[in-house]
Amino acid sequence: MIASVHSERTTALGILDMYLSAVKSVACALVAADCYPALSVRRVDGRGGTLVVGAAYHRDEGQWWFVTREGGRTVWIAPTREPQTAANLTVAEMSKRVRA
Repeated sequence: MIASVHSERTTALGILDMYLSAVKSVACALVAADCYPALSVRRVDGRGGTLVVGAAYHRDEGQWWFVTREGGRTVWIAPTREPQTAANLTVAEMSKRVRA
C-alpha cells in the first residue's frame, strides 16, 4: 500500500537504506512519519537517539531531496540522486549526536 502511493519516496529511501546498510554502526527501518514513509536511522549501540529521514520534493530545486526535521523546521540533506552523500551526512549527524 505505501509503495503504490509513495513510490518516489519509497524508492529513494530504499536506496538510502542500501547505502546505510554498509555502515555497521547504524541500523535502519522503514517507518511512517506524519503519514509519509521515512527511514528511521539509529546507532546499533543505542546512543545518539533516532534520526528520521524522509523524502520531499524541493520546489525551488525541482527535484526530490532527502529531508529530516530539526527544531520544527525542514532540513534538506541531499538530492535523492545523491544517496551516498545523504548516507555520509546521516552517519556524520549520528556521530555528532553521540558526542553531544
